[in-house]
Amino acid sequence: MRLGVILTVITAVVIGGAGLGWYLLTKDLPSVRSLINQRQSVIMHQQNSSKVLASDDKTIILENGQYLVHPTQVKDVSPDFIKALVATEDRRFYLHKGVDPIAIFRALGRNVKGKGLQEGGSTLTQQLTRQLFLSNERSLQRKIKEILLALQMEQELSKQEILELYMNYVYFGQGAYGIEAASEVFFNKKPKDLTLVQAALLAGLPQAPSNYNPLVNPELAKRRRNEVLQNLVEVSSITSAECQALQQKPLDLHPNLTRLSIRNKAPYFNQVVMQQVMDWFGLTEQEFWQSGFKVHATLNPMANDAARAAIDQSTKDYKRTEANQQLALMAMNHETGAVVAYEGGKNYQASQYDRLQKAQRSPGSTFKVFTYTEALRQGFSPYQVVVDEPVTFGTWKPENFDKKHHGAMTLARALSSSNNVIAVKLMESVGVENVINLAKELGITSPLQPNLSTTLGGSGVFPLELVQAFNTIANHGVRVKPYFIEYIEDETGEIVYQNAADAVTVLDPPIADKMTTMLQRVVDHGTGMAALLNNGIPVAGKTGTSDKNRDAWFVGYTPTLIAGVWVGNDDNTPMPASITGGSIPAVTWKNFMSKASLAFEKKTRFETLASKQESKTTGSSTTASPTENPNVVIQEEPVLQETPTEPEVAPDNPVPDRVPTIPPPVNLTPRNNTRSPEEEAPSYYSPSDNSPSAPSPRRSTAAPTPSRGGRTTTAEDELYAPTPGSAPVYEGN
Repeated sequence: MRLGVILTVITAVVIGGAGLGWYLLTKDLPSVRSLINQRQSVIMHQQNSSKVLASDDKTIILENGQYLVHPTQVKDVSPDFIKALVATEDRRFYLHKGVDPIAIFRALGRNVKGKGLQEGGSTLTQQLTRQLFLSNERSLQRKIKEILLALQMEQELSKQEILELYMNYVYFGQGAYGIEAASEVFFNKKPKDLTLVQAALLAGLPQAPSNYNPLVNPELAKRRRNEVLQNLVEVSSITSAECQALQQKPLDLHPNLTRLSIRNKAPYFNQVVMQQVMDWFGLTEQEFWQSGFKVHATLNPMANDAARAAIDQSTKDYKRTEANQQLALMAMNHETGAVVAYEGGKNYQASQYDRLQKAQRSPGSTFKVFTYTEALRQGFSPYQVVVDEPVTFGTWKPENFDKKHHGAMTLARALSSSNNVIAVKLMESVGVENVINLAKELGITSPLQPNLSTTLGGSGVFPLELVQAFNTIANHGVRVKPYFIEYIEDETGEIVYQNAADAVTVLDPPIADKMTTMLQRVVDHGTGMAALLNNGIPVAGKTGTSDKNRDAWFVGYTPTLIAGVWVGNDDNTPMPASITGGSIPAVTWKNFMSKASLAFEKKTRFETLASKQESKTTGSSTTASPTENPNVVIQEEPVLQETPTEPEVAPDNPVPDRVPTIPPPVNLTPRNNTRSPEEEAPSYYSPSDNSPSAPSPRRSTAAPTPSRGGRTTTAEDELYAPTPGSAPVYEGN
């Protein structure tokens, strides 16, 4: 009797405690059915959708607008999708009451075995409650609410209602809420018309829509799709043989991106912006759209329109219409690093792959710029005479494209003609490691092979980092990081992010300015002549063509803007021999800059850092007298007809067995291939009169004469003239 009373009291306490606990946990939970219609309206007509604004702070370049969710019934969806979804997300969906203890313990076991998060234990019902009513906050309280809401939902709704809600309001990525939107966005068809492989792809997206987005990460999306197909084998929906055959099939995408994002004026640029915001704030793609952020970006609409038009024009003119045949272009402000134009490919609708940051390609002869800059840093002068002659390094014999040698010439002439042999000899003389270290200081982040072939493009780089490295030279030796976002406001107007200046001086300004002068010669007289502007704005830049014409480049700059153009095939197959850095890339660059410079460029001459600082102090004109400006221009001289250069890249360069003969720089003490930033190079205009390697300056009292590019030539320019009696210089690439 007494024991029975005790047990009754204990039972009452437990039940009462459980009831009190249930009350305390559920007292602030919403009523499931009463809130579903309200939440549906919020999702269908999102009022606080995030947006991205251009640099004028007025033009909206990305806004999702209405989500346009159209409720779809189970009967209007392919049965293959239903099977794939249940097999992947919740195999016991029709057996549990909202929470599945068996699935939880199974996931726990797999996660312990895999030493990481391999599988989650949430049911479809739990996922739906999180989607509709809760945040993605990782806390015990949120998890408990999720479980209780799932149990409550299973009491109020049928399995079919829950399944339809999930299909209609779960996020599939690319702005698509619901199976109907996802079917149209990725395959341009109705949900009932999905094939099995298409249904499997969509069923795998809700777990991580951004990561598995087939338009951005096709290989990862295919791997996820194949996992879903394997899940169908495990639930006996298909056989192993059928699965293996289906896993070999392509993604079969037919994207239709016009339905959701009512404004997306610069999709490649916006893709970068979205990813950065998501990374910085720890947001999913869905949370990004629902955060209400107002992102103030750096893009200039006119400049980006010019980039798009230039790419379209080259695609048409050069008949590069196949999906595999690609062009990419980006432009940024020298001083700030603000990215003003960004096109990662020729057609975002067809391919969302961002080649500017994801395609690591051979830079070809553009890399020679770093070798020549290191030579200037060690005391070589642009008028230093070097010899193009046969030379062998171990088993490798570098050659010029025309298989000829051209004798003695100045370094300035060798760079403008993109001479391969001299570039290799010069790199050996100044030190491979020194060149690689300089390239990294300027902005190259990709691994660089420590061999001589690197100067000809033997190590791959990303277009964005190559533009950044060139920009350090354009910006008087100051490295700035390219950036896309100025600041971000939350939905209350509070600034939650502000870009901070990131400028570091890594190269002596006089060295950088000398290099700019040499790169002007490339455009005025060398392989980059197709980039010469007709509006009087000067241009400095370098062409590049990789082995077998797989890549073609032009990276060039005006006094304010820098832009880089890459042309190639996505599968890295060779292009026709006619496509070199001096052809499509240079022409595309010119067509872009001819329009973009109208919005930015007010200078008609490159400034040295000293003249720039003086101009800011005195408010005087940015131009300087040719005789007072140490960054003098180059003598007008006969130009041979351009012929493309194809660098011979050695896949494996052994240690050279002899040192090539390069005349020592004027007034330069040998440094055993080491340098110190504190060491000052000899005066640019103080050649030793008795130096056998320096041509005697032939000064003239004649007035300067006009030259192309809005510049003037003076007698000082004769320092760049070829040595009398030297062989004609091959104009390569």
